[in-house]
Amino acid sequence: TSPYDTRAVKVAFRAGVKIATLANPMPFDGALAIDSHGHAWGWGLNAVGDLCLSGTEVLRPMQLGLSDVTLATGALTHSLFDSNGRVYACGSGQYGVLGNGTTTPSPTPTAVIGLPSAARVTALTSSWGGAGALFSDGSYYNWGYNVAGQLGNASTADSDVPVRVQLPAKVRQVF
Repeated sequence: TSPYDTRAVKVAFRAGVKIATLANPMPFDGALAIDSHGHAWGWGLNAVGDLCLSGTEVLRPMQLGLSDVTLATGALTHSLFDSNGRVYACGSGQYGVLGNGTTTPSPTPTAVIGLPSAARVTALTSSWGGAGALFSDGSYYNWGYNVAGQLGNASTADSDVPVRVQLPAKVRQVF
């Protein structure tokens, strides 16, 4: 009678798919995984295209249209991926969380604009209405919801493009 399972359930991937890593954190009410060939997979609630797939509910893992994926994260109604050295987002677009210069939703991967190209992404992060990327040179950028100054840019205005967080030293970890 419960809408939730209270014990572990094996996820039904296609035969031969070997999962290498999971999104951290997982999107709200959904899940993302990256296989050993760099393909991203999503399943669960996809209400506003937050898993980069079509349909409101994705009941079995479906392969996303990205290749060479190395990182994935998600929260609320968006997800973020590093694919072929570029950062892509999909989902609601609310507060500018997709980082593509708009607040328009996108159920397909859209490139995050304004990130540095000289350094590689080492970590992605996501939160309620926000997202961020850490780079190998120690720089950190974030975008989206900013009502309490979460972006660290001396403003409380949301940003639909990445903003570099100015810190006194190189960033090594993000959560």
